[in-house]
Amino acid sequence: MNSKWMCVACILVLSLSLIIPAMAETTQPRADLYFGSAGAYLASDKYVTFSCTTYDVHSQISIVSVWLEKKVNGEWQYVKALTRPSYVARNAISYAIDVNYSSSIGTGTYRVGFTASADGHEITRYSNNRTF
Repeated sequence: MNSKWMCVACILVLSLSLIIPAMAETTQPRADLYFGSAGAYLASDKYVTFSCTTYDVHSQISIVSVWLEKKVNGEWQYVKALTRPSYVARNAISYAIDVNYSSSIGTGTYRVGFTASADGHEITRYSNNRTF
């Protein structure tokens, strides 16, 4: 009876030794190789909060283009280019700014697309959608 429990304990230890290292190697998803995160939040007052975080310090982080899209018959359609923020983060690892686009957004369901740059490396993302 004692050897039976010893065998069960050995099988359990071997099983755990295979499972635990596999769980420890799980990696978190990244936005890309330079940006840890990049996003925009379109609020109910038509302000957009842009935020980006990089893995390393960059001499310049900025938003290089912004555009507005409207949902028409279930499809996103380009509406127009929006004024990009003039703010540039220098020697930084993160970027954040709020921009008022209330004069550009009408009624309907909208989202904002943007391209961020960190020393020339660009990433494109979209905000949440919101109905006005």
